Amino acid sequence: FKRAKNHNLIMTDIQSKNSVLTESKTDVSSHGPLLQAKTSDLTISPLILLNATDTVAKALQVLKQNDAFSVTVYDYSTHQVSGCLDVLDILIYLFSTSKNEDQLRKKFADPIFELFSKRSRTESFVKPFIPVKKDTPLHYIVSRYFQHGVHGVPVTESDGKMSGILTHWDVLVHCFNHIDLVPQGDKSLQELGFVPRNLFCVQEGTSLLRTFDDLGGSHFTEIGIINANGKLIGHVSAADFEGITEEKFPPLEEPVRNFIADKKMMTCSPTTPLKEAIQKLFQEKGHRLWIVDHHFKLVGLFTLTDLCTLLSRSQ
Repeated sequence: FKRAKNHNLIMTDIQSKNSVLTESKTDVSSHGPLLQAKTSDLTISPLILLNATDTVAKALQVLKQNDAFSVTVYDYSTHQVSGCLDVLDILIYLFSTSKNEDQLRKKFADPIFELFSKRSRTESFVKPFIPVKKDTPLHYIVSRYFQHGVHGVPVTESDGKMSGILTHWDVLVHCFNHIDLVPQGDKSLQELGFVPRNLFCVQEGTSLLRTFDDLGGSHFTEIGIINANGKLIGHVSAADFEGITEEKFPPLEEPVRNFIADKKMMTCSPTTPLKEAIQKLFQEKGHRLWIVDHHFKLVGLFTLTDLCTLLSRSQ
């Protein structure tokens, strides 16, 4: 192990005991040059590791400190990776297993392994740990995982040691660095089908409790906040939970407008070209662009998952 500056463990030399998926033989010539790159050609993110006995509060703090959406959970009792855990998993766990605010606050002290042993209404609270080899082509990862909402895929060296995790953000950086290779890069977000689009929104007077509950129940990672005139005034995302502790937990009965008062919101117009959207997300370190018309009414949304889906379908 190597300890990072912020004292979070980064896994660099543990050999994976899980199966490593290999790409089925396909004609790579059918894929554009952007996606013919292999994971070894990209700058990948460090693999952030948590102990299965660490608490939910610790997980949220580590996610915040590392500006990460997901972490890898390691069970020291079995010396194996248990799975991958992201902010949305924690959000769903907290709200679907709590009957009131007091119960919810107490769950910040729950060990992470509780999320592995319990299940929500439809599925486990965590995702399986399925690494890929470092020579895996990017088009395989994008089409097999990222377009389906998986936010990170662990990467192994040829000897099975873990080298890091490939995330949506790493794909965005790759697109930014090779912007002229992005398929349909000159087309607008509207031409690409992101306007109009069905979106999940709540009114600004909705309580924070209802907003987060809706967010976890919907399995969306973000919700738009609109006023009575339908104008976008802000948003709430699963990432807003990062760093929140039992002591810092906001009053859940307050309207969501109070929670979003000081939050930065990234927007663009329906005519924004895909290339420009990629550049804006990279330069402002964003994960989503809310698409608004000239009246600032919400008409669409473009996310990093959408970028991966677009890249996959363009091949």
